Amino acid sequence: MYPSILINNVHRKYVDLNRIPSEAYESYRSKIIYEKYHNKLIEEISRKMSIHENVLIIDIHGFNSDSIDFVLSSRGYSTINKSDEKLFEKLIKRINMEGYKALNDYPFYGGFVIKSIRKKFDNKNISAVQIELGNKLRFNKNDRKLISEIISKSLMNYR
Repeated sequence: MYPSILINNVHRKYVDLNRIPSEAYESYRSKIIYEKYHNKLIEEISRKMSIHENVLIIDIHGFNSDSIDFVLSSRGYSTINKSDEKLFEKLIKRINMEGYKALNDYPFYGGFVIKSIRKKFDNKNISAVQIELGNKLRFNKNDRKLISEIISKSLMNYR
């Protein structure tokens, strides 16, 4: 299986793709970017669902914190399948074991993207999580590499 990657290179001061449309943008140009991104995301999820039995969406963000390194959000496990809960609990535990501070649903509960995906697809074979990376993991090459390897290895056996 190969992942799909959808990257936003527009600063969130112009368009925040993780908010409801009425709070996400102010200009017509930003609206076009917002709609194009969300349409492409839905199209790609639909394509993956037509090929694979299970689909995992990971929405990755960065945040400014020196005290928290990693936050995994699933809106109280409401955006993931019951069978995936242990996978993400183990991921958080593993990251903490490496000396980082990883939390679940705090201080971020999961935004519009994962909530809307789960609602739109209302499918038992789709899970959506939001990952927030703190400063240490975003700006330190060695830490970023290690956390990427931990996440990758944790997901290697995803159904």
